[in-house]
Amino acid sequence: MTVTEIAATLVRIPSVNPDGDPGTQKTGEAGCAEWLAGFLAAAGAEAELREVFPGRPNVVARFPSDRPGKPRILFAPHTDTVSVTGMTIDPFSGEVREGQLIG
Repeated sequence: MTVTEIAATLVRIPSVNPDGDPGTQKTGEAGCAEWLAGFLAAAGAEAELREVFPGRPNVVARFPSDRPGKPRILFAPHTDTVSVTGMTIDPFSGEVREGQLIG
């Protein structure tokens, strides 16, 4: 998959933070976290979901290393998105139009 295909796939998975006015009934990070865990596992990582709140798990993934004691990289991104209230487009389309990812 290309970076654009990965990003479009993630945009299509509703993961709106349920706090405040989410603007959709499709909230929580579970779908996004499950996809990411599967993607990372397919790439060779040991991936697991850790439930923080109902429907809002974290993904923890580790790639095996044949270099014990060497530095590792930690990525700590978030999987939730902001409210979709007031959006005039389909916020989950993931369409690529004229070189831009929509969503």
